[in-house]
Order: sequence, then C-alpha cells, then structure tokens
Amino acid sequence: ETEEVFPPFKPVQADESGVISVVQRTYRMNGFGLWDSVQSQSRELLARPVELRYRTVAGREGVWKTEAPALETNTPQRAVFRARAVSDAVVAETRSEVEVDGMMKVTLRLSPGAKPESIAALWLDIPLKESEARLMHEDTGSLRANYSGSIPSGTGTVWKSDRDTRWPWRNAFAGYVWIGGEDRGVAWFAENDKGWVTEKGLSDKPLQEIVRADGEVAIRVNLVNIPVTLTESRELVF
Repeated sequence: ETEEVFPPFKPVQADESGVISVVQRTYRMNGFGLWDSVQSQSRELLARPVELRYRTVAGREGVWKTEAPALETNTPQRAVFRARAVSDAVVAETRSEVEVDGMMKVTLRLSPGAKPESIAALWLDIPLKESEARLMHEDTGSLRANYSGSIPSGTGTVWKSDRDTRWPWRNAFAGYVWIGGEDRGVAWFAENDKGWVTEKGLSDKPLQEIVRADGEVAIRVNLVNIPVTLTESRELVF
C-alpha cells in the first residue's frame, strides 16, 4: 500500500470545516457524515443536503440533533470524518472515508436512542437538482440486463428496485444506482444489505427508489422497511 497519488488524481485535501477536495470535485460534509454539498466541475449537483430520515409506527418523523463532523485523518490517499446524529428512537454514528478518486465509503452504526420505540421506516435520501438528473443506470447483477437511459417521467416514485429483474435475493436489493447527466452524477452502491431491517420471504418491497418532486430527483435507499424497535446496534456499509 502506498500514499503516492498518481496523475491525473491529486492528493485529497480536507479541513476541519468539513470541506474535501479531490480531482474536479468538492464535497462539504454534514452532521450525518454525509454530504451538504457536491460540486462537480464547479457545478452544484445537490438540491439539498443528503440526510437520514425515519418515521415511527405512530406516524411521527424523527427529529435529529447533529454536531459538526470531526476530521479524523487526512492523508494524500483519503480523508476520514466521524459524525453522530441523535434522536429519541435512534442514534446514527458514521465513519466516512473519502478516497483519492472521490468515492466515499460510509460505515453507519444504528443504535437504540434514549427513548426506543417502534419505527416503521428508515431511509437515506440523496437529492439532486432535477436539471442535473435526467439519466440513470442500475445494476441487476446481470452482465447484459442493466438498464441505462432516461429516468422515467412523472412525479413521486418513478423507479423502484424489484426482485424479478435481478439475482434471486430474498428481497428487492439493488447493488448500484446512479443518476445524473452526460458529464456528472452521483452513484450509491453497496456489496450487500447486511444490517438492514427489511421484509424477506421473496419480498418485492423496494429497497431503492428514484423519487421526483419539487424540482429534485432523489435516490432513496430504504434501510428499514418493516416495523422494528432497535434493541442493539446494527452496522451497515455503503
């Protein structure tokens, strides 16, 4: 392993304010250990910050208290930030590693809050400006059946993962979803759904969706899609 950075890449630069610079891109971190801003070739892609959200079985949306992300290390090859968000039902702790090529690996630990209660859903929203998100690509696990093309028209959920078009998972997990334009975009991906709380039994409840509303197009990742009361910590990586 080496810390040497080879052209055309440049050393990762990060500061205590949460700003990270890699080749042709600048990110600003937030209290979830996710992104407040993504600029690619000097153009802002996000419509609003990337965030973690949840809804209780009683119908209330979770309210988080966050702190500024803390820079743990910064070497030529990567920057590592830690963050913590606290709510009554859930505590979310992240370790986010941004590498020299711009990829960010997030290790997310979900733990019971001070007042645990049953939550119906918990999801990640990655909202891009609609003007920057006209195209999509998704992975079905096949070499020849991965859709690339225009994001379907309409409002609300315009695309969702389903089990019929991918390898025979016990749920509708998609390993990779990208949205953007011809020159820039954002991809979410993960090796598996370890640590998630989702309906199994050959379920078609979507684990990933593309949602269009109010001038934005978002990748929505449903980390919890069945009622659960957290009683112990769970670790997820994406």
